[in-house]
Amino acid sequence: MSNSKLFLSFSLIFSFICFASSSFFNTTKKCSPQETLALLLFKQSLSSINFKDYDPQYNAAGEMLFSFDYHPIMMNWSTSIDCCNWDGITCNHFTGDVIGIDLSYGMLQGTIHPNTTLFDLPHLQRLNLAYNNFNASQLPREIGRFSNSLTHLNISSCGFTGDIPWEILFLPKLVSLDLSSNNGLQMHPYVLNNLLQNSTHLREVAMAHVDIGWFLSLLL
Repeated sequence: MSNSKLFLSFSLIFSFICFASSSFFNTTKKCSPQETLALLLFKQSLSSINFKDYDPQYNAAGEMLFSFDYHPIMMNWSTSIDCCNWDGITCNHFTGDVIGIDLSYGMLQGTIHPNTTLFDLPHLQRLNLAYNNFNASQLPREIGRFSNSLTHLNISSCGFTGDIPWEILFLPKLVSLDLSSNNGLQMHPYVLNNLLQNSTHLREVAMAHVDIGWFLSLLL
């Protein structure tokens, strides 16, 4: 084979490899219809807080969280946009699965119900609902359905109340857990002890203002 033909063959092979690699890395999967519907139904279960009616909140240090920290995060959640491009949503680039939801400071209010469609997102790894108004909501026992995926959970300063369900022990992949600044939120020492002892990946835990002590009086 002449040098010119050999060079042409290598050029064609190299061009094919470059094209195939470019096509592979530029292919982004879209959000599935099922997960899009789950997110839209979750959006419908909540409402937005108007700035004019908004009562500023304070963090654990007593510092006011100014209004510019807040934004109506679900404004672009619609079927005309792929859910992977919605504000606060992170998807797996190759599969299109929803793996992250960050609605912090999202000016949201309402109740998180046990049948919330958030639990229809089986690949969710990070869930951040911090600094919204979910007064009277309880962390549903169904949180245990994320046992194969959830690594980060933040429900700080949301107005959650009631007992932390023992099903939180079903989240062995947890790396970070923030339950802080929810007056009325309680955790039984049994749950806390097992969480700290058995969650081998847990690196960050924030529980300021979570009530544990009142349970101790029942054990005496």
